Amino acid sequence: MISAKPAAQPVTGNFRFIDIGVNLTDPVFRGYHHGRKKHDDDLEAMLERSRAAGVKSMIITGGSLHESREALELAKQFNFYATVGCHPTRSRQFDQFKGGPNAYLEELDKLIEANLDGNGRVVAVGECGLDYDRTHFASPEVQKKNFRLQLSLAKKHHLPLFLHSRAAHADFVSILREEGFGEDGGRGAGAKGGVVHSFTATKPETFVYGKPVKGRNEPTAIGGVAWVVHKLNEGVPYEKVTEKAWKNTVELFGLTEL
Repeated sequence: MISAKPAAQPVTGNFRFIDIGVNLTDPVFRGYHHGRKKHDDDLEAMLERSRAAGVKSMIITGGSLHESREALELAKQFNFYATVGCHPTRSRQFDQFKGGPNAYLEELDKLIEANLDGNGRVVAVGECGLDYDRTHFASPEVQKKNFRLQLSLAKKHHLPLFLHSRAAHADFVSILREEGFGEDGGRGAGAKGGVVHSFTATKPETFVYGKPVKGRNEPTAIGGVAWVVHKLNEGVPYEKVTEKAWKNTVELFGLTEL
């Protein structure tokens, strides 16, 4: 059995972070990797390490109807936040759902409606978008159709989007524009902007830092991400980078209580 990592040393300095895309529903935090038990459940130990690293709050990602329900349960348990939506690689679930795509959308809608206020509330629609690197999970046509459906939820509930774009930039932007998400981020259509995650540019544009490898990641790494942004923008103090990210997050997701 692999033991959990030791607790991290507390950060020095007045740094604070909000991790906006935490996959806490992933079994790796319960010790399961690729379906096999590898170590003890270390979810709470990981959260302790994150707090020591300056992470004050998190937004737990919902990647399907089932995961969105689980994300909300965890958000309420740990006083975090959650997103509700369906990841593009799982968008076939809309068509496979009993009652079809509209019934699946209705379940997402009801989940959002019931959790817009209070502890552990929904603060964004997603993770949704397009992923053309993994079309063996869902074809581009299926992804595009069900991406459009989810955009309607952001407009209905006046929520920001937590977006995914991977090797699909042209279609991704086209759909957003067609559905009313222009330069105003969809505010004219009732939505509240959003954030796009995933890297789809060219290899020479990547920035290698610490040679990260594919596998489990933790919110404890967020300070390192801020450091990279700081180093890429020489002259901008690290403290200014972290505080601007904090303020942007609070404003976008409406986390005024933090």
